[in-house]
Amino acid sequence: MSRTFLERLTGHGSNFGEARGLSDKSEGDRAKRLWGAVLLEQWRLAFGCDATGMKTAVPPKGHEIDAARRWFGSRDFEAVCDLAGVDPVPVYVEFLHTLEAARAGELVEGAA
Repeated sequence: MSRTFLERLTGHGSNFGEARGLSDKSEGDRAKRLWGAVLLEQWRLAFGCDATGMKTAVPPKGHEIDAARRWFGSRDFEAVCDLAGVDPVPVYVEFLHTLEAARAGELVEGAA
């Protein structure tokens, strides 16, 4: 199976900081890990899947999905990306592609 976008973004799975070479030794590294986790959680809410593309055990509610999808592209989204040390442009482009696939019913496990 090919690596998902979020796995490429984070390095692997949902462990954002470890895969990006961040240690817990500095406050800056811990902050980037925290904001990376925020980004991953919003993705999970928007698409009902974890960082590997597998459906979550408890699917998000409709209002959570809508709110998460509105969040991508917002100023808050850009701030979180900046704090996580991630370029928001490729994240947003991938979000739009994934959203299009989800709306077309083409989003399947492992493909997020």
